[in-house]
Amino acid sequence: MSLAIIAVDNVGTLISRRIHTRRSERGRQLERAAMSLAILVARSWADVRFEHLGVSVFVETRWSKIRRLSGSEVRLRRVSRFRPAEFPQQSGISWSGEKGAVGECWRTKKHSYVNWQAVAKKWGDLDLTEEDFEKIAIKTRAGFSRTDFSAIAGKYSEVHAEPIWHGKKERELLGVLSIDRVFSAEDDPFISRLDSQGTREAAAGAASAAAAILRPINES
Repeated sequence: MSLAIIAVDNVGTLISRRIHTRRSERGRQLERAAMSLAILVARSWADVRFEHLGVSVFVETRWSKIRRLSGSEVRLRRVSRFRPAEFPQQSGISWSGEKGAVGECWRTKKHSYVNWQAVAKKWGDLDLTEEDFEKIAIKTRAGFSRTDFSAIAGKYSEVHAEPIWHGKKERELLGVLSIDRVFSAEDDPFISRLDSQGTREAAAGAASAAAAILRPINES
């Protein structure tokens, strides 16, 4: 093997390591911002347990950005997931700009909130057929397919999604930050907490912190 090939291979390895290190550090920073948000919300309400909260960050996929030029549906991917109790597990949903509070937030470029408590109670434990699913109101389905709806219906009681703005480029959306609360049958009566003014302000602050992390280094 020539020295030139070895040199190129070494450079490629170094670049790969730097990218991996940068992504790992970005992941740790996003997790710290998410944990801070969850702690703040849990401390604000006696009936909200820290381990029942989850915070995620979504961005548009690179392939979606290319395809969007031809009018294709926006595809999102989760780049950070903080869940203290590691429960519930991920639902395996392919996220898009049409699904749930996250999709609505991306689509409208405004914060979005969904109270899912009644949905979780009514359909969370059911094995829905296609016929059952078609009877559910379109608004309640929230853009999910039957498979997606069945996977997520019984997991959460409420979800708040906040746009992540670039901050240095006007009206450029970098992603969506969401905070959710795990469904618990013990929450009776259920009181919504994630749509409060305090939670909205805390989520907006966390989204601003996420923006500083997600922006390319030369734009921070």
